[in-house]
Amino acid sequence: MTKSDQSHRFYYQITEAQGLEKLIDTRFSRLLKRSNLSLNDFIEQRIQVNDQTAVAATELHPGDQISYLHFRSDETEYTYPIDIIYEDEQLLAIEKPDCLTVVPTTTHYFNSVLNLMKERLQRPDLSPLHRLDIESSGVLLFSKYKEDRSALQLLFENKQVNKLYQTLVYGKFDPTIKTISGDMKRNKSSAIYSKYYLDRAGQQTLTEIVEVNTSENFSELVVRPVSGFTNQIRCHLADLGHSIIGDKKYFPDEQVYLDWFATDHLDERMILDRQALHCREISFKHPFSGKRIVINSDSRQFARKLKIVRDHFTTR
Repeated sequence: MTKSDQSHRFYYQITEAQGLEKLIDTRFSRLLKRSNLSLNDFIEQRIQVNDQTAVAATELHPGDQISYLHFRSDETEYTYPIDIIYEDEQLLAIEKPDCLTVVPTTTHYFNSVLNLMKERLQRPDLSPLHRLDIESSGVLLFSKYKEDRSALQLLFENKQVNKLYQTLVYGKFDPTIKTISGDMKRNKSSAIYSKYYLDRAGQQTLTEIVEVNTSENFSELVVRPVSGFTNQIRCHLADLGHSIIGDKKYFPDEQVYLDWFATDHLDERMILDRQALHCREISFKHPFSGKRIVINSDSRQFARKLKIVRDHFTTR
């Protein structure tokens, strides 16, 4: 079997009554587009309902099981080397590219960081200890063996890992701001389901501002997420009116994200095709050796984005 012939079947439980065609439109529209198949051929070749073939007019009911057959050839193959920047008996750290998911998803299954590294190193027990968004880059830690994973995971659960991120934001950031805090909540008024907003009355999440370098049009920051919530840095900075350059989801005009998601059209206001958020450093006390470990990124990916942003504003 060649790589392009490799496949994986995803399974989903239906929770509300709806037509199959509507479900394809809401959940599988990008997969349909990338497959280059017609709607009917996509359903016939890729979709099953309760392990049976289906048609567009099939009605789905709560409790039904739908499955989707995904091929490696549906994905853009990632062929560049992923640099290993630290390794010991229990741990592995890599330089995550800014175009790959950490764990497998329906659109990035074979070309997720986890599956690419498992394949390359022939380590089936490899497991990420934390997450970075698909468009975020930098230091990413893995546990190499199942038996060591719990002790390593406790470092993150007990907030014993110090992480520093570099980021570029729109506008002139106030250097007197040292912390951002509040409760992160789902923004029910947003057309973007996965978007959060910050309720400043709470204390659930905390980001520290470590360094600030400003210019007239953008600022370069180093930040430390003390808590570790999904989208935390992105949400916190957007709440201050300084969304991350290239971040479509937290850009003030939500239509930018909606247009990009539907058509892949990238608004010129993004400046960057991917967000400028980079994990520069991770440090912690090793639970097995007791040594203080500091893992640094070479920051080349971030430097490239910084140059693009500087050039953009210099030529204006």
